[in-house]
Amino acid sequence: MNRYVRGLSDDQNANQALGGFKRFPTWMWRNTVVLEFIDWLRDYNSSLPQEATKSRLLRSRLVSLYTSIESVLGYLDKIDPAAAKRARYRYSCFEHFAEDTQAYGYAANFGITESCERDVIEQLIELRRRAADYASRDGRVAQDEFFFAEQNARLVLNAERYYRQCFAAGVESWNWRDRHMAETLDAWLFI
Repeated sequence: MNRYVRGLSDDQNANQALGGFKRFPTWMWRNTVVLEFIDWLRDYNSSLPQEATKSRLLRSRLVSLYTSIESVLGYLDKIDPAAAKRARYRYSCFEHFAEDTQAYGYAANFGITESCERDVIEQLIELRRRAADYASRDGRVAQDEFFFAEQNARLVLNAERYYRQCFAAGVESWNWRDRHMAETLDAWLFI
């Protein structure tokens, strides 16, 4: 979608640009208002001079642990296979839970298994340390891809903390969870 609004994709229309978006809440994002906005943004960008900075439209799942892990690994597989191997090792601490984030949160919170927090922090730190190298490899596309990978590494950390916190004892934890439930929705960045 970001590439579509900037005139860089093969998608023929906004509906095709949103084609990969199939998960909840599709009704919120795949509707006529959003489609019209995406087409308008593409037209706006097309009207700008060639050298002008184009507006971007970026989407990120705020709590989607496994989708974010896949995004980070996919990025690193393309740009730095050795770093992808290290990331797989760090994220492997979640494998015992077969994508059952509630089981992970319960087990980590009650000491049944060790928390993955340290591993996901280390992964985010390594990615940020390599930021200049990764983001400069192929101009604007590389910068966008790095941006997505970094945001997803950050989201893995936030999701890991969120799922553990859901099972923290006491009323305070439920208040924390309720205050942060809005973070589970999709976020769109219009830049």
